[in-house]
Amino acid sequence: MRPASKDPTAAPAGTYALDLEHHAVIARASHGGVSFSVLRFAAKQGSLVWDPTNPGKSKLEVTVDAKPITDPIVYRIKVESDAMLDTAKFPEIKFVSTAVRAMGGNRYEIDGQLTLLGMTKRAQIQASFVGTGRRIPTGETTIGFTGSMNVNWPEYKGPGMANSVGVVTVGLDAEFIGAKAP
Repeated sequence: MRPASKDPTAAPAGTYALDLEHHAVIARASHGGVSFSVLRFAAKQGSLVWDPTNPGKSKLEVTVDAKPITDPIVYRIKVESDAMLDTAKFPEIKFVSTAVRAMGGNRYEIDGQLTLLGMTKRAQIQASFVGTGRRIPTGETTIGFTGSMNVNWPEYKGPGMANSVGVVTVGLDAEFIGAKAP
């Protein structure tokens, strides 16, 4: 990778694909208000339509495998069970943006629809541009962001165990790969 630019306008406009080797989806959930459980998820696919001169025209769509990566932890209640994520019935989690707003500096608010457990609700990602550069030797443009999103777990799961979880904070890191240099 050549040295990255921290200027979001340095990344050419266009459609970028999520780099499945360089991303993270990390959820931190309260464990009854005593501690936090941390789960990692893997994205299956994603795309970013980037317009550096008019971020409001940018679009983001990401699909995540709902089955978390829990190794080496063995939970007493399986996270993928119907008591929690019910991954047999709902194997994917999806975010589709509906609006992108530049908030000054390298910060953005991304409004969208989050589909989790078969329900689609409004969600917002607070994102920051990390950098853009070109890969060596392929010359592909890459663009990276980091961010977070809060998910109100009881809205999706209802009472019971969901109330002990409360708001889940999801950390997001993503690198997207775009067109090759001319």
